[in-house]
Amino acid sequence: MSLILVACGARTATSTGVHDDAAVTPDAGGVSLAISSVGLSQDCMPVTAPDPLNVGGTLAIDNPTNTTIGPLTITSGQVLDGSTVIATFAVSDPAVAALGPESTTTVPFSKQGKSLSPQNGCYVAKCGGSYSVALVLSGTGIAPGTRALSTTTKVTCTE
Repeated sequence: MSLILVACGARTATSTGVHDDAAVTPDAGGVSLAISSVGLSQDCMPVTAPDPLNVGGTLAIDNPTNTTIGPLTITSGQVLDGSTVIATFAVSDPAVAALGPESTTTVPFSKQGKSLSPQNGCYVAKCGGSYSVALVLSGTGIAPGTRALSTTTKVTCTE
């Protein structure tokens, strides 16, 4: 059985500057992205699978512009130790519908099973370690490679 620890913090940024403890790179064209409610967990009971890490959370998108953005695609997910990407993963449902002018939406996300790279069991993210999650997005109305970044969350493990 895996446990999930939920962090309530989020990092957000817009083209007019970084807000709170936020980061979105590169310039998202006025669009604000935030990741919240991140959960990181893994089952490290013997025998450990090559990809035991579970990742999930919520992506919030705010479009204050006067044009429609999207549709968008979450092209990849990343697990970071500080500013270093230690693993990448695919998102289960990467499509995000177009978002009209001056509107906001939230999109739940989760890691697609067996998509973690590298697949090195419980040695990729250490039990009790603190990591952040990034989502890389592409689509109409945002710069290629736009990345939303969460605050750090501890990995909970079943050992």
